[in-house]
Amino acid sequence: MALEPKKKKAKHEDSNLSVGEFNDKKKAAVPRAVLANEFTRQFKTVEVFAADIKDRTKTSELIRSLNDKFPLAGLEHLKRVRSIKHGKDAIIQIILCPRKKRCVDFTSSLKDLLQQNRIDSELLGEPFVTNVAKHSPLTREQFNEASSCWPVNFHEDKYISRVLRGELFDDGELQLITKFMRLAIQIAATSTTSQKFPIGAVIVDPQTNHAIAMSHDLRCTGHPLQHAVMVCIDLVAHSQLSGAWKLD
Repeated sequence: MALEPKKKKAKHEDSNLSVGEFNDKKKAAVPRAVLANEFTRQFKTVEVFAADIKDRTKTSELIRSLNDKFPLAGLEHLKRVRSIKHGKDAIIQIILCPRKKRCVDFTSSLKDLLQQNRIDSELLGEPFVTNVAKHSPLTREQFNEASSCWPVNFHEDKYISRVLRGELFDDGELQLITKFMRLAIQIAATSTTSQKFPIGAVIVDPQTNHAIAMSHDLRCTGHPLQHAVMVCIDLVAHSQLSGAWKLD
């Protein structure tokens, strides 16, 4: 987690603030989820060949045949068929295969390819190209974007959803987070030799809600790997009769 002001401001506005002034400006800070890139990546699509199913009673047969001959490798999150409204009726459409070199662009060649794999092309309408979601959706927002192109499978992670909605912590936990983040800021300002890396870190025991390790960045005066967080981890190891560095 990271703390972020409700209203972002330009970096240069805070560059010359003292610790006290910085803390005053952070009173309205709230935790912001720091997730892996795949949770926030830009929505992307790929092209596939699809076609209408002329006889919907043959849908299951076509799905089995296409799954066997043209598996959607890397696109397993896609549903093979979709239903779209056409006036008062509904049309069933099916993905034939990804639009790759082995699935050529020419409609006649595609029909030949289907027939060679014993898939009755007479059961299908004219093949067409459509865009589908390239990646499996991991969030509700990604699911909504993906579904706007073609139906996808989605199993919502309730924990991630709570994190993204900002509902993971209660008021008491938010106060503790703010307290220890401010402590880390104060620690970052305690060293006169770490101005190049004004970073502080605090490790908290979640059972007692007490800080068990605190450090500022030591890369300028110690080992190049002695980031504030790494030093804190080593301090915890020292408390358990281990540790890699000799630290005061």
